[in-house]
Amino acid sequence: MKFENNYKLSAIVLVYNSEKYLRPLLNSLVNQTLDNMEIILVNDASTDDSLSICREYEMEYPHVKIINKKENEGLSVTANIGIEAAKGEYIILVDNDDIVPSYMKNYITKQKRLMRMLLQVKQI
Repeated sequence: MKFENNYKLSAIVLVYNSEKYLRPLLNSLVNQTLDNMEIILVNDASTDDSLSICREYEMEYPHVKIINKKENEGLSVTANIGIEAAKGEYIILVDNDDIVPSYMKNYITKQKRLMRMLLQVKQI
């Protein structure tokens, strides 16, 4: 995979005390076939080993970035922080216990096609 500053997709993972679920989720993200995807892990002041797991992935994968909050502020604030940091053309929010299907590249291609069709209909 090639990774540049012009990401196609920003996957924002909202992390809070999720050490049990985090590895399967992160494996599902780093194994995507989509080029130019960034993974932003926003740690909402976890008190378990979640931050250490995030750091392992950040060290191994150059497109994984961590935002470590010092104070727990909840999902809305955490999501907004991730969205502000995102550089992708598209953004997905991922809960810390999700598994992301491997067909993300096909999904985005179909979404772009649908958006172009809708824009053409709107112009008529």
